[in-house]
Amino acid sequence: MIEYFLPNLGILVTAVGIPILYLQLRDLKASLRSSTHASIYSQAESIRGYLIEYPELRKYFFDNCLINQENKDYNRVLSIAEVYLNYLEQIAVLRKSLGEENLTSLKLFLDTALSKSPILKQHLRENASLYSQALHEMVKNPISNSQTSSNSINPNTMTESMKNYITSSESMAWKPLIEEGVDTQELYVKVLRYDEQEKRAPTFLLKFEPGSSYPYHNHPAGEEAFILEGEAYFNDQKLVKGDYLYTPPTFKHSVKSEKGCVILFRVPQEVEIQ
Repeated sequence: MIEYFLPNLGILVTAVGIPILYLQLRDLKASLRSSTHASIYSQAESIRGYLIEYPELRKYFFDNCLINQENKDYNRVLSIAEVYLNYLEQIAVLRKSLGEENLTSLKLFLDTALSKSPILKQHLRENASLYSQALHEMVKNPISNSQTSSNSINPNTMTESMKNYITSSESMAWKPLIEEGVDTQELYVKVLRYDEQEKRAPTFLLKFEPGSSYPYHNHPAGEEAFILEGEAYFNDQKLVKGDYLYTPPTFKHSVKSEKGCVILFRVPQEVEIQ
């Protein structure tokens, strides 16, 4: 009798064990998802707490309002923006744990959050290296209309997506231009577009204080410059407000400004200092 049952005992154990293992894995998955939800909700509560305490700051995160560095609330708004971006990053990193069926909704939430807050977009752009590739990927690829509606184009979605690509230079602070091995005293920059793939800014504003200059250099891929304020000399050629200059590849020059100026630059590749 025992000999009859022994060969079938392994089959019986396996038959009973597989459903139990499935249930354990299912419970573990549910537990992980629950833990993920709890962590994200905890961060959301922190942000909500800040905005309940300082309701006057909500407009900078939900009403597309700009804030200047001179504003007395600037540092507080920046601190909330850092917490908010950490919250969005956690959503991006843990998105798979929240379920593939929720991915489109999560992506739309990130798009909407950034489209309504210039301070969030600015901080993410200026500190791109501090945030994960997962967040940059979700931000870089906005939800297409086909994902939100299969029958018609939603103009509101198009508007929200467009806002993700607008940069408000007026709300940005000038930062000292720092380049290794180059004297950049009295030069200040505002980054308008940061290329995450190239890890550099191809489009930016450069402010020359009176008497400042940028040394002799070459642009391997050419350069475009538009004078927004003041005047500048590219070699011995004077450019004034409203002038546009295209310098082709290998066109070597220096830039200086006696009275000060602001110039919009588009530089496809890094410069070569001569």
